[in-house]
Amino acid sequence: MRRMGFTRHECKITVIDKKCFTDYHEQYLADPKSGPCPFFNVGDTFLLKRTPQQDDFYPLMLVNRAICGFLGSNSAILRSSAVQRYIPERLRSRVNALSSVLLTTGASVFSLLMGFLGEVLDYRWCVTFGGAATLLACHFLIGSRRQDVRKVYEAG
Repeated sequence: MRRMGFTRHECKITVIDKKCFTDYHEQYLADPKSGPCPFFNVGDTFLLKRTPQQDDFYPLMLVNRAICGFLGSNSAILRSSAVQRYIPERLRSRVNALSSVLLTTGASVFSLLMGFLGEVLDYRWCVTFGGAATLLACHFLIGSRRQDVRKVYEAG
């Protein structure tokens, strides 16, 4: 149905079956006897709407993801080129290797920590703690050392 250029959509999602694969539970879960998902039950329905009154934020989410992806890619390129320009050529490979090791290790440890927190806390708290940790790291590693960071980005 169209009214004033707005397309109405409804999407109904229904849980039609619950399966519990105990062999996977035993192999991959922290609690192998956890059983089926306690959050959704057979017959539960969810109705997503796109009407003039309710849009469920899907288009805004897509725009947000596009902007974040674009800005994140550009930020990575700018940071990489600034570091390459600042570091002497004889040290670049060592700095890049150390950076890769630190990023990979940090991501692995942080993923493990968030996985552990996800077992004991609601996912919203995990996202809140992860975001707070990221903001604190940015503040202490970048914000409090502005003069040192400025030298890297203004080198040349």
